Amino acid sequence: MPAIEVFSMAIRYLKDDLLDTLKSRLDLRENDFHWVLPVPATWTVSAKEFLREAAIKAGIEGANLIIVLEPDAAAAHCQLLPLDDLSCGGRFDDDRYMDSTAVFTVHERQPNGTIKHVQNVSSGPWGIPKVNEVFTQMIINIVGDLTFKQFCCKYKCDLAYMLRDVEAKTNKIRINDNHTIAIRVPYALEEVYQKITGKTVQEAIEQSTYKGKIHWMAEKNVF
Repeated sequence: MPAIEVFSMAIRYLKDDLLDTLKSRLDLRENDFHWVLPVPATWTVSAKEFLREAAIKAGIEGANLIIVLEPDAAAAHCQLLPLDDLSCGGRFDDDRYMDSTAVFTVHERQPNGTIKHVQNVSSGPWGIPKVNEVFTQMIINIVGDLTFKQFCCKYKCDLAYMLRDVEAKTNKIRINDNHTIAIRVPYALEEVYQKITGKTVQEAIEQSTYKGKIHWMAEKNVF
C-alpha cells in the first residue's frame, strides 16, 4: 500500500472520530473547522507537501488546512498556559523525544507578543535506536561477531524480543537512577556461543572489560 494511503487513512480516522464526537454534542459543520497539522522542523518541503496531499485525500479542504512546524505549534500553545514567567523576555524550551532522536528548541517571548527562536532546532541520536546500537555492540564485545551474527540469523524473533525489553527498561530509567537493570537475553545466544567456542557466556564476561559489571543468569543478563 502506498505511503500516502496509510497517512491519509490515519488522518481520516482522527478527523472523523473528532467530528463524530463534537457533532453529537454541538451543532457544527465540517467547514467550521480549521485544521492544523504539525510536522517536525527537520522535514523538507516535499515531505510537508506530501502530508498536505494526504490530508486533502482524507477529506480536509486545502483552504481549511495549515501545516506548521512542531516547535511553533508548541510555542503557540505555551503562550496560552497560565505561567508567571512567560512575560516579555521569558524563555521556554520545547523538548521532544522520538523513537530515533531527541529534538530541542528554545523560544523567547517578545514585547509585541511574538515568539523568537533563541536556539534553533538541534537534534541528535539520543533515541532508542542508539541505545539498541550500544547494547548490541556490548553483546558483540562479549560473545564475538560470529556468534552474534548466527544468533541474529537463526533467532530473529528472540532478537526482537530482547531489543523490546531493552527499550522497555530504557523508558523507565531516570537521570538519577543508580541501580541494576535486568535485561532478558534469550538462552539461544548462550547455546550459539557454546556451540562455537565451547565456553559459557559467563566465562566470556569474566575475560572481558565488563567483568564485575554484568552478571549472567539463566534467561537474564543483569547490569
